[in-house]
Amino acid sequence: MRANNEGIVLVIVLILSLVCLLLILGLFYMLRTSTAISGSVKRYTTALEAAKGTINLIIAAIQEGIEFDCNSTNSTEGCSVTLPISRLGDYEINACLLNKEQFLQAKAITTVYTFRVKAKRLNEEAVIDFVYRYP
Repeated sequence: MRANNEGIVLVIVLILSLVCLLLILGLFYMLRTSTAISGSVKRYTTALEAAKGTINLIIAAIQEGIEFDCNSTNSTEGCSVTLPISRLGDYEINACLLNKEQFLQAKAITTVYTFRVKAKRLNEEAVIDFVYRYP
C-alpha cells in the first residue's frame, strides 16, 4: 500500500511543479512585454517633444517676421518649411506649411498658418498638425 501512495504523491508534486513553472513563465512574459511597451511609450514621448520643440521654433520665426509661403500645387502635401534645423537629437524633423490665409480684422491683417510637423527616428514617428494665427 505504501508504494502506491508514494507514486500518487510523486505525480501530484510533478503536476504542482508544472503549474508553478507555467506561472513563472507567464510572469517573465508579462515582464518582457511591459518593458517593450514602456520603451515604445518613452520613444514616442521623446518624438512628440521633438515635434513640439519644432513648433516653438516655427512660432518664434513667425513672430520675428519670417514669412512662410507655399507655392506648391499639391495642397494635400503642402510644401517643406525651411528651418534652421533638420535634425533634433536623433530625430529627423520635417515641417510643412499646409495652408496660409490672410484676413482683414479690425483694420489689421491677420494671417492664419496651418502646419504639419513630423519628428521621426527609426520606426517611431510623431505627427502634429497645428494652426497659428498671427498677430
